[in-house]
Amino acid sequence: SRVSSWSTKHRCISGFFQAYHSPSAFLEQVVKQGKHSALKEIIASLGLFDDRLKGLVGITEAFLLGDDEFMVDLKEHKIRGIGEFGWHSWLIFCRDAGATLKANDAALTTFCNWRKKSAAAESKPKVEESKVVD
Repeated sequence: SRVSSWSTKHRCISGFFQAYHSPSAFLEQVVKQGKHSALKEIIASLGLFDDRLKGLVGITEAFLLGDDEFMVDLKEHKIRGIGEFGWHSWLIFCRDAGATLKANDAALTTFCNWRKKSAAAESKPKVEESKVVD
């Protein structure tokens, strides 16, 4: 979430994962049983609750009820609430595309630059240490 307060983000994210320990728990309690009030208490301070709820429901349904291979993009596999930042994050951290992706976000660009350097170092042949013969 693009909220500037670290304490607000930390409190909301910690509370969310404490209440919903898995996507299945969220699906059961919030999506199927419609228990929105508990979720609202946890994340209300982030603002835009209705939009956040729709986004959380969208990604949960896509992940648990969608195709066998979970996909995210901005066209055919568009999930409500996931824009370019979320899509690029998914590509980087779930598909290991950080070495080749040109991200527009500064934090993601920093990670991509690190990943490119790391990939280059991984591809260099390793020189075997000389064995000392007595």
